[in-house]
Amino acid sequence: MFVGYPLLEGDRMVGRIDMKADRAKDALVVKQVWLEHGFGWTGARVRKLEAEFARMARFVGVGDIRWECALG
Repeated sequence: MFVGYPLLEGDRMVGRIDMKADRAKDALVVKQVWLEHGFGWTGARVRKLEAEFARMARFVGVGDIRWECALG
């Protein structure tokens, strides 16, 4: 069973993300984003998510973020 990386806003789970570090391509690859019912994207939420992906990319030691999907 695949669960995915939890997407939290405060203490509320708002979605799940399938992502991986592709070190050969120096990228954090965002494969899929699933949102919980009733959650929607705002400009502020998208900016926060992009900042967290940048932080995750630094943490895992890759220099780029590559999207293979659209935001849920």
